[in-house]
Amino acid sequence: MAGPSQRSAFMHDDRTLVESRLKRVLDERIRPAIHPESVPLCVAVWHAPGEPVPVAEGLAAEPSPITVGERWGAPWGTSWFRVTGRVPTAWAGRTVEALLDLGFDDHMTGFQCEGLVHRPDGTPVKGLH
Repeated sequence: MAGPSQRSAFMHDDRTLVESRLKRVLDERIRPAIHPESVPLCVAVWHAPGEPVPVAEGLAAEPSPITVGERWGAPWGTSWFRVTGRVPTAWAGRTVEALLDLGFDDHMTGFQCEGLVHRPDGTPVKGLH
């Protein structure tokens, strides 16, 4: 009689098939259910001439429009983004989140970008890194 390690050698290795099915369920069912509705946001950017930049100065600066996929900011530079949008009336009472992708490279660890989200009054909300 074959032992446990010998038996597993005769079993089919279906990992690739199972992983592709899992990926399909994640992509087609689970991820769309997490954020089932979205509205576009308007994004503008101001590139600071140097650092540090006081919050009041960054918020008061006049940003320029920027589009998705456009390159922004020099290495070790400072850029202030103004993200605006309108929450649909039908979403009243729901938790609403802004999903912001700063363009991270999955194959590179660290030193890509960091940020701090502020409300219009300058109150910090959340760090991004």
